[in-house]
Amino acid sequence: MIKHLSDRKRLMSVRELAKGITYTEPLFTGWKPPLHIRRMSTKDRDLIRKQWHIIVDGEDIPPPIKNFRDMKFPKPILKKLKAMGVMQPTPIQVQGLPVILSGRDMLGIAFTGSAKTLVFVLPLIMIALQEEMMMTILPGEGPFGLIVCPSRELADQTYKVVEKLLAPMREHGYPGLRPLLCTGGVEMKPQLDVVKKGGSRCYCYSWEAQGYAFQEEDEFRQLQLGAHFFYI
Repeated sequence: MIKHLSDRKRLMSVRELAKGITYTEPLFTGWKPPLHIRRMSTKDRDLIRKQWHIIVDGEDIPPPIKNFRDMKFPKPILKKLKAMGVMQPTPIQVQGLPVILSGRDMLGIAFTGSAKTLVFVLPLIMIALQEEMMMTILPGEGPFGLIVCPSRELADQTYKVVEKLLAPMREHGYPGLRPLLCTGGVEMKPQLDVVKKGGSRCYCYSWEAQGYAFQEEDEFRQLQLGAHFFYI
């Protein structure tokens, strides 16, 4: 996608670039909530949202889920969350995680300290893991997710969360997923080395790295980015 962006298009507004593009189906993720969650009535779904002070707007919104186990995360991630002191989802996670795991677009708003990072990091890991388990990703393929942050500090913080969650996955024999922190003001070679290795990756990318990463280096400019983008 990046290589098709001309200098002229970079100066166009998002509204102009999106003109004529309409998405009618969610991205396929292969995820479905448990049967008892899918059978939950509209009244029960709305009651949970009211209890958790969740306000939603949209069509055919996935049901809220009040615990991580019913979200079908692997046991190593469930254990790691518990070790991190994350015992149950916060309101933004109760509704946000099912939405993104279902492959739907979402604009989420929540208070500082409500653990919004997990809302996009956990689904991104699951999507990359699914791609890797379905068919081994070869060098030059990927990445399968891009997290765009407003500063290098936030990008670094998000990257550390991703690594923290991937560590127990590797220990339990799951396919290795390679995250990459892409920021300006640091040596580029280590970042390019990760790109050359290929494989399932999620990028934590800061706005300030835009010219550095995507305009000056051909290897970054030629990336075939997947469809999973998360803007902080």
